[in-house]
Amino acid sequence: MSNVSVFDFSGDHVKSKITYKLKLFRRMGESFEYVHDKLVSLGHHVSGDSPKVNNDICSEGKNYDWVAITSGNVKMLIRTYHMHFTVFTCVEDAKWLDRHYGAFTYNVNTKKMTKDDEVEGIPKPSEDEKYPDEYYSDYLFDDPFLMFNRQLDTILEIVRRGEVHTLWNTYSFERPKFVEVKNVYDGESITSFDELIFCGEELSCKHMQLFAETDMFEEIQKFKVGDRFIGDMHKGTITEVRTVVKDGYYHNTGLKIGDKWEDVYSLTRWDLTGVFSHGK
Repeated sequence: MSNVSVFDFSGDHVKSKITYKLKLFRRMGESFEYVHDKLVSLGHHVSGDSPKVNNDICSEGKNYDWVAITSGNVKMLIRTYHMHFTVFTCVEDAKWLDRHYGAFTYNVNTKKMTKDDEVEGIPKPSEDEKYPDEYYSDYLFDDPFLMFNRQLDTILEIVRRGEVHTLWNTYSFERPKFVEVKNVYDGESITSFDELIFCGEELSCKHMQLFAETDMFEEIQKFKVGDRFIGDMHKGTITEVRTVVKDGYYHNTGLKIGDKWEDVYSLTRWDLTGVFSHGK
């Protein structure tokens, strides 16, 4: 590689690095499948020909919630932040044993809503309402999936056709002016590098969180005080094993190696090999 090519930030060069050197799409696909399967097994999932999402089934996080959807050969993951959703998609082709991944963002921008907007399920604000955006925001705060659910059947059909890249277009996907849709990627076609990296980071974080709270949590229960631990970052004798989860709080579960405490999240990030090679 020439020194000049190191500083080549053209779209094609960056895409080549992401696709072939970093193998980002393959890794994101693996994380998608893990997170989707895990959310399904934990009950944070809706399915059917015309699925509908609600807050009660979401996997709650500190700032963001997640939910999985399955409809025929289409699978989705939705990362929610108020009324802003990052939607990961996967279409399974049984004939070719192939999976096609993509992602887009969906946002209900209440600042664009006026007293003239009619939203089924929300009473129209009075004529003397000074802040219609806040009026609608209050309603949607309690039911952030209201607009998304009404358009979900159409979205699923577009995704099923392998046309995630057309969702941004109001001619392909009709929607009110206050619903904003942006493409991130469709297969290996990248619309936004910034959003793609953001999607990869968020998906990876959720993958690690779920792994720590399930697979890692199950594995540490095989350890006993006095066992020898040889990890990637830490080596020593196990002096304490904690497996009590309080109110869904896993930071108090993990291993104490010598005088060093490692919770399940830290073990997942830094000492994965040491935990899963134990007793082998």
